[in-house]
Amino acid sequence: MRKLILIGVALLAAGCGGDSITPKIATELKAQRGKDGEIALTLSVKNETERPTVPLLVRVEVAGAPVIQPVAFVLNSKEEHVLKGSLNTKGAVAARITVKEAERGRMLADLTKEIPAAE
Repeated sequence: MRKLILIGVALLAAGCGGDSITPKIATELKAQRGKDGEIALTLSVKNETERPTVPLLVRVEVAGAPVIQPVAFVLNSKEEHVLKGSLNTKGAVAARITVKEAERGRMLADLTKEIPAAE
């Protein structure tokens, strides 16, 4: 009986170990200014691993307000997802990009990009 319990614990530990691999995510934010202070934002999120990711929560915010905030999504091996948003301002702004695992809340990326003022 003792051997059976040890074998069960070993199999359970071996099966659970694969989910703890943190995905490698690359992000790129492009900002293009238009007329009357409009800024078009394009965020690329790419999975750089050979396996699918867990569901990801992506958020781009400016001055604490969300500009891009889709529902959680999964990226397959080497897949890239492009998200778009826009805001209106003529001044310089800082856009904060966060990528988290939806299930555990683990932070995968937390970046800030400065967008210069309109000329």
